[in-house]
Amino acid sequence: MATCRPCAAGTYQDEPGLPVCKACVAGHYCEEGAPVPTACAAGSFSNASDLTSQAECTVTAAGSFSRRGSAEQTECSPGTYTAESGMGMCAKCEGGKYQPNKGATQCAPCLKGHYCKHGASRPVPCPEP
Repeated sequence: MATCRPCAAGTYQDEPGLPVCKACVAGHYCEEGAPVPTACAAGSFSNASDLTSQAECTVTAAGSFSRRGSAEQTECSPGTYTAESGMGMCAKCEGGKYQPNKGATQCAPCLKGHYCKHGASRPVPCPEP
């Protein structure tokens, strides 16, 4: 009589009675005996399909972010930034600052004779009096 054994770390099985375990999926990890893949936390990612713990998920770089279960990090869009690594979302530049580039780690002060709204990607010239 055959006995059931738990799936090895890096694999999972979500259907009872099957003799083979499935490879884990990108953006997730599978601990030993996992019934389903567990998503990498926000601020981390992985495109590998054999991770065994959250510690193996890659932390996002400053200037980028990743949502829960991401297979890759995404650069912050213009008008936003992340000053630290491991962020789950980018912050908008505060009023009086702007950021024209993708993947920024800080915002620049608005230019003299211009104004910059919250989340500005470029300074806007002040109207002539």
